[in-house]
Amino acid sequence: MVSRGFYWTLWMLSCFGQYLGEDLQFSQPANGAVGGSVVFAPDNPPSTSIFTIQWHFGTTVILTALSDSTAIFPAYRDRVGFDINTLTLKLRNLRLDDSGTYRLTVIPSAGDLLTGETSLQVFDGPEDVSIKGQDVVDSGVRVSLSCSANSEPSASFSWKFNESDTDVTTDTFTIDQTDFTHSGDYECTTWNSVTKRSVSQKHTLLVKEIITFCLIQPEV
Repeated sequence: MVSRGFYWTLWMLSCFGQYLGEDLQFSQPANGAVGGSVVFAPDNPPSTSIFTIQWHFGTTVILTALSDSTAIFPAYRDRVGFDINTLTLKLRNLRLDDSGTYRLTVIPSAGDLLTGETSLQVFDGPEDVSIKGQDVVDSGVRVSLSCSANSEPSASFSWKFNESDTDVTTDTFTIDQTDFTHSGDYECTTWNSVTKRSVSQKHTLLVKEIITFCLIQPEV
């Protein structure tokens, strides 16, 4: 049976932990991709024995640990791992709404309460890649194909024409004056440098040649 002292400790952590000084240090904020995982680990875990540990996301409790047991709250039960020796929290199956502030609170067996904060930014994409532009044009006109994608952070772009690389690295591929050699498949590839994902989309362009007929009247 859990003692009243345990619940008293939880109440103290929930009510006052966020107002205490930061003694546990984290080297830098964490970045992650949707569906991936991230690890939070303090740089200076206490060397003394520990009575109680608690991890929060904002004001939401993720887990509470004693020296011999760990209670993971239902919303995180299938998504977190915890190492009591290093105080490391691993969060799996990341979602966009996991972005925010994470707080670690430690009550040593002797000494003052310790706290520390770090943050997480979850990125996603690219998705919904599309190319806007004309499908059929006349020879001698200016054409622009515009590529877009939903991505956080913003995606980078590259283009291929008929499976060959081009030097275009912006979201728009422009042809100043078309001729029949510009007919073919234009492929835009979007790349997210954080999620390490790339998605491509193709667009087929047909350039119509203007044929001029000359009618010669026979001499009478």
